[in-house]
Amino acid sequence: MFRQFCQGVLFIALAGCVAEAQEVPSPPASPNKGETKCGVEGAPPEFHTGTHGGIIFADPPVVHQVCTSNMPPLDKNIIVLACTNPANRVMLLPNPCLYAEVDPYARLMCHEMAHLNGWKHEA
Repeated sequence: MFRQFCQGVLFIALAGCVAEAQEVPSPPASPNKGETKCGVEGAPPEFHTGTHGGIIFADPPVVHQVCTSNMPPLDKNIIVLACTNPANRVMLLPNPCLYAEVDPYARLMCHEMAHLNGWKHEA
């Protein structure tokens, strides 16, 4: 799955969110180990609309490794938290369940991801 994500594509990882931190993972919701910077502020409003594509959720160290696999070396204090493969319309994001206790949107995504993994509500 990750091999297909990586092949022949220039990543837009640094245009996404990066955290200057000392260890992985550092949740974006509580970046107490450093400063979190998200590139979404720079995206014009016309790009903030709904869209379609795929999402791969992975643990933060895996996201960092995959997102930086085709990039020049980064400073060791920079952790890439997400990236996008526009050619395949796939986003690689950290597992939302890691942030579900502090972020309502992450809780929603964790819940829906559980359904994709086969979980059903009790009748």
